[in-house]
Amino acid sequence: MRRCFVVANAMGRKETLSKLIPYLAEHVAGCGTDGENGSDGNPGQSSSPTQPSSSGESSLSPSNIGDGVTSDEDDEILLILAEQLGQMVLAGLVPARRSTSILPILERLAGVEETVVRDKAVMSINAIIPLLARVGGDDEQIDKNSTPDDVFAEEAEARVACVKNAPVLLLAMVRRLSGAEWFTSRVSACGILPEVYRFFQVQGIRKSGGSGKSGMDRNEDTETKRMLRMHHKELCEDETPMVRRGAAKNLGRFVEAVSNLPSGILPATPNNWGDDGPTPLASSEPEVSSTIETHAVVRTTVAASPRLRDSILVEEIVPTYMKLAKDEQDSVRLLAVVNSGSIGLALGLDGVLSEQWVLPIVKAGSVDLSWRVRHRLAKNFSAISISQGYRYDNTTIESDIPTSLTDVMRLDIVLRSFAALLSDAEAEVRASAVENVARMARIGGSQLFRKHVVPVLPALAEDVVVEVRARLARTVMECCGLEEEEGCGDISKSASVGGNILDDATILNNMRPLLERFLRDEFAEVQLHVLTRLGSMSRLLGQMTVVVDTVVPMASSVNWRVREAVGKILPHLAAARGVSYFEEDLLTPWMGLLLDRVAEVRSACVEGTARLVATAGPDWIREEVLPRYGSIYDESTSYLSRIAVLRSYSSLISGKDGEKHDEGKSRESIGGSSAGRVLIDDVVDKLLRGLDDRVANVRMVAAKALADVSSECGDGLLNTRVKPALNARVDEDEDEDCKEYAKEALLVCASV
Repeated sequence: MRRCFVVANAMGRKETLSKLIPYLAEHVAGCGTDGENGSDGNPGQSSSPTQPSSSGESSLSPSNIGDGVTSDEDDEILLILAEQLGQMVLAGLVPARRSTSILPILERLAGVEETVVRDKAVMSINAIIPLLARVGGDDEQIDKNSTPDDVFAEEAEARVACVKNAPVLLLAMVRRLSGAEWFTSRVSACGILPEVYRFFQVQGIRKSGGSGKSGMDRNEDTETKRMLRMHHKELCEDETPMVRRGAAKNLGRFVEAVSNLPSGILPATPNNWGDDGPTPLASSEPEVSSTIETHAVVRTTVAASPRLRDSILVEEIVPTYMKLAKDEQDSVRLLAVVNSGSIGLALGLDGVLSEQWVLPIVKAGSVDLSWRVRHRLAKNFSAISISQGYRYDNTTIESDIPTSLTDVMRLDIVLRSFAALLSDAEAEVRASAVENVARMARIGGSQLFRKHVVPVLPALAEDVVVEVRARLARTVMECCGLEEEEGCGDISKSASVGGNILDDATILNNMRPLLERFLRDEFAEVQLHVLTRLGSMSRLLGQMTVVVDTVVPMASSVNWRVREAVGKILPHLAAARGVSYFEEDLLTPWMGLLLDRVAEVRSACVEGTARLVATAGPDWIREEVLPRYGSIYDESTSYLSRIAVLRSYSSLISGKDGEKHDEGKSRESIGGSSAGRVLIDDVVDKLLRGLDDRVANVRMVAAKALADVSSECGDGLLNTRVKPALNARVDEDEDEDCKEYAKEALLVCASV
């Protein structure tokens, strides 16, 4: 079964449609589909038992699924089948205009008892439906010039049949699934409804534009969408909790479809939706992630159809949402609450409507009796908050609209609810809530942040659960550091101007005690979240004496990752506290880290060399650092220490900061060529000495370092000293690898 796609590809499209799919339908999925249906894609000729019986009742039941399979691996086989059928269409092996023969099989699989099989079948159906919506469009025209006449006629006929029958087939499928006696089919109907509704939205837009043909006129299309909303309402009010849970899970997607908003328009949160949250599905529409893009798309869409918001959303969808959010089952409430963001977007970012309908649900969810509801709300709190239509006081978002007093009052309620989650009795809730601290600081601004959030942070910094403290340390550093250094999710990325989320006064007065506490934490994970981001706030380190004094002793920490982070941050302290402070208190620990037994720690010191050059200047480096490097090289008994020294010499000249940058971007030059010109003679002397080291690894590093600094060497230095020494290595060295490194260095020197 796992090779089903390969078999279908080998058989070809025609044989797959006429033989393989009917065979799978009859012998595996247990629903007969004749070859004629498979060949022309006309659902009207299907003999599938998924068609409603004469009594009007659905024949869907998990008991008659997979009658052709009797082993204990039935569910696994059906799971693979559901995936393979979807892949056949997505890969183009079965074109979308002929995929209607596959939908009855997937419909049967969507009614089985095993959850993973149903979910996979629903995902495949949802991936096929957008392709069906394209069939009637201009982008699905068949190229007559490159297609034989007989094939063109068949494909054109299949396209016409698909355009005519796809709406009828999808509507009938929704009716059967949502009206099935067994709850499993109704649960699957909840997952399919959003894409089916979006399908008819596309059909309606196409008809209004006058393109394509359809078997349903505009009035029928409007009535169809009304019926789909009615089916959704019935599912939301179903007596079976699992069905209501499925409806609540897909409520956001359905609301977006009704509002004609792009799929995935709600910005991502720091936490994934999780097992119970919306699952990303294959879609023909791009996802919108940034806050500015989200708000622009929403306002444009809602402005185009204001009646949709007033007559459908407010009158039909919102009452259903509120009912689900107050359901007696906490598994239903938690899924409804996390879809509050989609409701806010569908309401057009209208602060008044959000205050009336959404804000009470968020406020109630923050104090819900079920910790699972509070936990899920805490995970997605920032994404929900930014969809409520508040006017931000940050100039990077809607700078032409001033913050109103009403919006400040609403945000005050939002921040108060967020503070309640931060103070929750359950550690899982607190841990998820602290992930949103940086985003909520951006949304609420420094004033409201200080009023509601800052008072609860000291208790969180002392939390008995290490995960809470670790996450808080990370998000506090996101608040304190520059946004371009460590972005705070989508909201940070939406800012086009650099700066901090919090002002410097708030950082120094309120955040500094937290940083001191984190650095004294007994767990290295908490310390590392501060140390690895401390460089992004180096401008303030001069006013954080206790923080700096706490960092220095950590150079001898038993945890090598802590020592590595200290090695990277020490050059930043030189810039913050001055070269004299670095020389008196930090130079010795920094040199000690260069001799560390862990390679990553030594590399951290090497990477910080360039920044130290930029801060202290080449003259200070020549007087204070180079003699120490020479002593280490002369006295060290480990070749690894000598390698670290040679790499440091190279870093002094090349001026690379050694820090991580986004892929595709050049690494920032810190030292510059001016330092190279001052230090080049001394550095070349040391590197040439490394070429004569007794250890081959040291000689290879020296050759590579000479290649790196060759661009700063003048012609005289290259021709009189560097090239002759490298040629000697090529001729005399006994190690073949050393010879290769020397040859490569010579090639680099020749290209200078």
